[in-house]
Amino acid sequence: MTLYDIGDDILALNNLIDEALVDPDGNPKEITEEEKALLFAMNEENQGNFEGKAERICKLIRNLEAFGESCKKEEERLSARRKTAERKVGALRWLLEENMKRIGMKKAQAGTFSLSIQNNPPSVYVRNQDEIPVEYFRVIPEKREIDKKDILEVLKAGGEVPGMLLSQSASLHIR
Repeated sequence: MTLYDIGDDILALNNLIDEALVDPDGNPKEITEEEKALLFAMNEENQGNFEGKAERICKLIRNLEAFGESCKKEEERLSARRKTAERKVGALRWLLEENMKRIGMKKAQAGTFSLSIQNNPPSVYVRNQDEIPVEYFRVIPEKREIDKKDILEVLKAGGEVPGMLLSQSASLHIR
């Protein structure tokens, strides 16, 4: 039985209780001890079903959270290994390039590999920014952001900020 099915059963039982306690005219009506016992037993069963299913879901949540943490640690470990490998690649490339330049070699064969020293596209190096004429600068507009923290303080204190509303949601906490 799914949690959704259990929820439907609880809602159906609540409707049944409402119908059992109120007559069609909306007046309270008496129910027998047997009816009370039956409704109580049905409620206990539904609550037990819900609690059992909810506990299993909470255990699954904890397992998934633990799995996510282990994945995060593995990502960090693998990221460190990747960075180490990238640094080694850079050092080995530098070693090959510097030695080829030192002996004046522009091209070389290394088994199944071909090596060559090639010029990169030209680039600009800023020697002194203060000497550069103003026409060579771009103006990048400033970024505007809503300061929600300040607005929250104003709204919590009973103030108003046009275009803003104070809202509060609820969420499930599992302990």
